[in-house]
Order: sequence, then structure tokens, then C-alpha cells
Amino acid sequence: MGTCKERTRGRGQAGFTLIELLVVIAILSVLAGVAVFAVGSLSDDAQTSACSVESRTVKTAASASSTEGNDAASVGDLVTFGYLDDANTIGTYTFAGGDPTQTACP
Repeated sequence: MGTCKERTRGRGQAGFTLIELLVVIAILSVLAGVAVFAVGSLSDDAQTSACSVESRTVKTAASASSTEGNDAASVGDLVTFGYLDDANTIGTYTFAGGDPTQTACP
């Protein structure tokens, strides 16, 4: 005599059907696609934020330089005068009358 488990299992019910597996794969593919687009937009937002923060930093350094009587004509001048630590900036700046304007930011 067989055990209770063996008697209640029907024939052909041992695993998943091909359709069930394809449906699960399709659902996982859709979820992966949504995740990829969500992560992609985060990096774009981070780049925009970095440009904005850098622009404010350069403007603050130029304002401090101007207040102390040092008229900076470039980001390099702000580094030379000691208002910025490094001249490696993301964007490109134009200094007109001591007020830097961000002309390009990737």
C-alpha cells in the first residue's frame, strides 16, 4: 500500500507548465525594465543636482573674492586666491564683472 501523499497526487501534476513559466518570466522582465528606467533617471537627476551645487559654490567663492577686493576672472583665479580647493569643475563658467555665469554643464 502506498502512503497518503502518493495516493492523493494526481498524474501529471508534478511540476509547472510551460505557460506558467513563461508568464513568470514575462512578469520578471517587465519589473526589470521598470527598475532600469528608474535607476537611469536617478543618475540624470544626480548630474543636474551636482551642476546646481557647483554653480552655487563657484558663485559664493566669487562673491567672497569680490568682497575682499580680489577680482577673479576664472575658476583658476578662485583656486589661486584660496576660495576654492580645486579647479576641476563639472561646468564651464564665464566671469563678467566678477559674477560667474555657468555656460555649460553636461
